Amino acid sequence: MSSRRTILYFEPVAEKGGAEEVLLQLVGRLDRSRFRPVAACLGRGPLLRELAARDVPVHTYPAHRLSNFPVSWLATIWLGLLASREKADIVHAQGTKAQIYAAPASCLAGSANLWHIHDPPAPGLSGIDRIALALPRDRVVANSPVTRSGFEPYLGGEPVCTIPPGVEVGPPHERSALEEVRRRWDVTPQEFLVVSIGRLQEFKGHRYLLEAVRLLASSGVPVRALVIGGALFGIETGYPDRLRSMIDKLGLASRVRMTGFLPDGETRLLAAAADCLAHTALEEPFGLAVAEAMAAGTPPVAFASTGPRTLVEHEVSGLLVPVGDAKALAEAIARLAADREYARRLGAAARERVALHFSVEAMVRRFERVYEELAP
Repeated sequence: MSSRRTILYFEPVAEKGGAEEVLLQLVGRLDRSRFRPVAACLGRGPLLRELAARDVPVHTYPAHRLSNFPVSWLATIWLGLLASREKADIVHAQGTKAQIYAAPASCLAGSANLWHIHDPPAPGLSGIDRIALALPRDRVVANSPVTRSGFEPYLGGEPVCTIPPGVEVGPPHERSALEEVRRRWDVTPQEFLVVSIGRLQEFKGHRYLLEAVRLLASSGVPVRALVIGGALFGIETGYPDRLRSMIDKLGLASRVRMTGFLPDGETRLLAAAADCLAHTALEEPFGLAVAEAMAAGTPPVAFASTGPRTLVEHEVSGLLVPVGDAKALAEAIARLAADREYARRLGAAARERVALHFSVEAMVRRFERVYEELAP
């Protein structure tokens, strides 16, 4: 076997969500003297351009529904032929849906199969979960302890490796750049800026943030909130309009602004310029937005679902509040707004924690060790 291993990454979407950000970090830092990344995606979207910018060859097959069995089977054959043609040592399936294509494709090509799981199974297992579990595989990697523990009862004692997503911890932004981005979004130095970052879906709990902003405003806290993100993957496309209606109904038009998706650089600047990040997901296996805000030195105030509990040390690197408790969320934000120095200390500790435990470099090195075990 060549000392340079070929890894074929299969993504069933071409949009950019949290799992896709992790993929971009991984291929961007992979040791190219030892590994050759190749990508395959269903459909076309911004992910293709990002992969190409990282010098990763990208192959595409038309997007379709998994339930369209004839087309799904043809896509699986296409993926197997691609793996064979590229002499892929490993087919790395990006998620449970991806595994349904990647497992048989790996068998067709004689490649090792890695199932990278990004979300816990649905309660009682969905049909997709059941199919993926029934297929052969060579290694399972979970993105968090909650994802691992969710699947372990169905794996018959098969070992599962946990590799948390990595986050880039770069040099701090210039103060002038942070002041400028706040001015650009009409946020004054006196206002306490709260950002929420991520795709817009019901389970992300934005209604609790809106209720918290209402409570803060009524108590005189000079709070402003930016909701950064939009609908993604064609899921809950009407949800952003429902949020806008809720903002109007609560009388928060002057306090809350929905920005839609922004360029990555602008999102990073806003995350760093914010006084805190509010993360209100009702369940979250990891919480990449939380980790990225922490890396920017911004303290998170998060519902204590599983992922944030892994990332945040309460009252050391951020604040955790009970899931679904808008009043507790408002009180935690008010506490930071009343003591900006305390907020800065939390932010500095958050940045240090991510650098020590959740760096991109650590994630990439762990995946490289797994690849070497699968393709010695």
